[in-house]
Amino acid sequence: MSNDVKAPTDETYAAALLKHREILFEQVSNQLQTFDKTILGVSSGALGISIAFVDKFSGPDPVFTVLLFASWISFATSICFNIISNLTSSHDALTEIRKIDNCLRTSTEYLDERNLFRRSTEYLNYAALVLFFIGVLLLALHAYQNMEGTA
Repeated sequence: MSNDVKAPTDETYAAALLKHREILFEQVSNQLQTFDKTILGVSSGALGISIAFVDKFSGPDPVFTVLLFASWISFATSICFNIISNLTSSHDALTEIRKIDNCLRTSTEYLDERNLFRRSTEYLNYAALVLFFIGVLLLALHAYQNMEGTA
């Protein structure tokens, strides 16, 4: 007796799987858009607020520290990476559209391989997230360093 489970091969099952795949793809696409907007928004907000209210983050005798400057660089770089990832994401989609068009034109198999733009988008998104958290940490360390002993 074999433990292999074989999937049904009828067209209804295949159509249901394709519909499910389409729904999941749309969900992932929406989540990535939300992620991009969130990182861009919170990084921009954190950068703007920390610049506008630098005196509030620095205590009564503010000292401009390397930590503060590094947090600003981190937030700004996170914003830049996020904006660039939007561009690489568009190039990824266009690359895949061209591949699909070619497959339809030549009746060849479509290979869904990660192209350079997709990999770049993933790396840029991860980097933007990490840089945001680094910026928050550096800003908090700056605030702690400047408010130490004021309690």
